[in-house]
Amino acid sequence: MTFPIMTLQSRTHSTDDTLFPLLASPGGSRVTQLSRTDGHELSFLCGGVSVTRIRAGIREQILKVTEVRVCVDITDERVVIGCENYDKGGGWWGVGGGGAAFAVVANIVSKVRAANRSRGIAMVGQVRHPWLQEVVATPAQGFFGQGAVGLAVQETAADGGALVVVSLALPKEVSASLVAQAITTRAAAWRLANDRGLDGPAREAMENLAAVSRPSATTSVTYKFPSAYPVSATSARGPVGQTPAVDAGEPKETVQS
Repeated sequence: MTFPIMTLQSRTHSTDDTLFPLLASPGGSRVTQLSRTDGHELSFLCGGVSVTRIRAGIREQILKVTEVRVCVDITDERVVIGCENYDKGGGWWGVGGGGAAFAVVANIVSKVRAANRSRGIAMVGQVRHPWLQEVVATPAQGFFGQGAVGLAVQETAADGGALVVVSLALPKEVSASLVAQAITTRAAAWRLANDRGLDGPAREAMENLAAVSRPSATTSVTYKFPSAYPVSATSARGPVGQTPAVDAGEPKETVQS
C-alpha cells in the first residue's frame, strides 16, 4: 500500500508521531504538537499544499488543497504540516492510482467534512529529515503570484518506489528560497549528526548543504542531497545508517516537469 504523506488525524487516533504529527491540545494556537527533540522551530503559514507521485515518468497529483490556512514548522528533525480548515478552501482532493491509502483519506474528507473540526480532526503530514531527497524553491511571479517549495522523498520498494513531492504554496511575504535554505541546512545538520552511514564524498556534500549560503529572496533554488532514506518508520528517527541510504546518483524521476 502506498504511504500517504498527508492524512487526517484526531487527538485520540494515535500517540506516536513517527510517521504522522500529533495534534496539539485544544484551545491553543497550534495545530500540531511538537516534541522536545524538535528543538527550535521556524514557523510560518502558507495557503495550500499538494502531493504529487511520480513513477515511470508519469506525474499523478494525489492531493491538492488551496485557499486554506496551512501551518508549517521547520524543526531540527522534520518539516511538520497541519491544517484544520482543509475542507473550506477552493481546492480539491484527487484520487488516482496512488493507492488505497490515498483513497481512504479522500473518502473521509468528502464524507466527514467540517463537523470533524469540532471533534478535533485536522489534516497533517510531515517530511522527516532522513527522507529528504531534494528541495526546490520557485519564487512568486507577478503581483498576485505565489511562491512554492517542493520537498521530494522516495517511497520504499514495497510501497511502489515512486518519487513523492510535497508542495507548499507560499504567500508573497514568505520567501520560497529562504524557506528552502532553512529546511536544507537543518536537514543536512541532522544527517551529519545522526547518519552512521555517511562518509567520504557524501559527508562532504552534506557538510556543504549544512553551510549553504543565504540565497536571494527572489531566486529559484534547488538543493539535492547526496543520499536519502525511503519513507518508513525504521528510517524516521536517528540514528540511521544501519541499512544503506539510497544514493542520489542520476535521478530516475525529476521533481520539476
